[in-house]
Amino acid sequence: MKPKRILISPGDASNNIGDLAILTSVVSLIRRFIPDVDIAVFANRRDRIRDILAVETLPKGKGLLAAIRSLPSTMREIRRCDLLVWGGGQLLQDISSQLYIPFHIMRLALAVLMKKPTLIYSIGAGPIRSFFSRALTRIVVSRADTITVRDAKSADMLASCGIERDRIAETPDPALALRPDNDFDVEARLLEMGLDPKRPILGVAVRRLFHRNSGILPISLRMKLGLVSREQRARFDSFGFELARFIDYVVERYNFQVLFIPMYTEPGQNDQAVGRQIASTVQRKGDVFHLPPGHTSRQVLSIMSKTSAMLAVRMHAAVLSAVAGTPLICLHYAPKGASFMENIGLADYSLPVEDTNCGVLMRLFSKLMANRDAIVETMAGSVQASRSDVLLNVSSVKELLGMAPLGEEAVNEFLSEFSVKPNKPAERLSHSHADRIAC
Repeated sequence: MKPKRILISPGDASNNIGDLAILTSVVSLIRRFIPDVDIAVFANRRDRIRDILAVETLPKGKGLLAAIRSLPSTMREIRRCDLLVWGGGQLLQDISSQLYIPFHIMRLALAVLMKKPTLIYSIGAGPIRSFFSRALTRIVVSRADTITVRDAKSADMLASCGIERDRIAETPDPALALRPDNDFDVEARLLEMGLDPKRPILGVAVRRLFHRNSGILPISLRMKLGLVSREQRARFDSFGFELARFIDYVVERYNFQVLFIPMYTEPGQNDQAVGRQIASTVQRKGDVFHLPPGHTSRQVLSIMSKTSAMLAVRMHAAVLSAVAGTPLICLHYAPKGASFMENIGLADYSLPVEDTNCGVLMRLFSKLMANRDAIVETMAGSVQASRSDVLLNVSSVKELLGMAPLGEEAVNEFLSEFSVKPNKPAERLSHSHADRIAC
């Protein structure tokens, strides 16, 4: 019998480590529990996704116009499939551009029109501000067969667009089921970059901030054209200055090294450039390092497992830090970051980017170090509890393909394979000679 064919329409997994972590987990879970299926993925950098996941890849189109040009081939592929999986990631928001939702929702709309089974897979939603975006969301999403979102705020956002609340199920972010890359030599990579294996590491995952304004043009084009106001630049420069002073404090007080980890390398985002901009104002430059782009999500997870603490602005830096068992502070720029920290029991270690300053970060980091063991235990319990619910989407895939549901024995075996342990002994986190560093 011909195997069932699943199409996956994800976020920007080609360039975004967070979206890649989600896609990697989704593909891995489907292969584990539904081995006799063919999987194809829409992707911008098809070779990269093919090499990492060993799946068939299809042209996604970079931007709305390219996606429209690829419509004939997209329609042919959807017509061939037995199920379209749409997500995960933050696929429904219009704060970055009014074109964002039309670009991402197009393939879901085509599948709905062709009456193909459709699963909205643990997405994030919001903000959705414009009348057009909200209407488009209501018309298309309400016609999907199964709708799952990754937090209550996303469910509320879809309900506010007119989708029946009882049709929306909450399931955790699929990246919580990601596994590290055991074939990746983390120690060798860190030594290659010049880090000292005897000193603890603070991982830092930043992004550009204060530039999203719900305009028509995508962020990448606005950045390329220099369409960022003086006020927006000033706000980010102030944020970067406070972060740099905090980094100096952590290096002096705790003898940490600092590793900037870029999570999104697409030109309009360019996390590596943002990290270098912030690092340029750090006084202790010899203690600051930058992870080169090009790593897989599993490799980044392996690297985070060697850090002693994380400072995460990107939401999936927080997710992977929790999976790695690394205590973290999340500086959230959108509700999704705060929701995740609340879900794993670390709301007290979450701070809006607008409220970020060196003094607040100093106090929060001191609290993080003092409560390290309890934080690791809390995260481990929360992440493990979420993993069983991650499998709810796998059950939905099987149901939509007309297959039997997951068995309890298979679920228990899956959960037994995970364990989260502190990745650095407490004695490694000793203070340096400096008792007090002022910002």
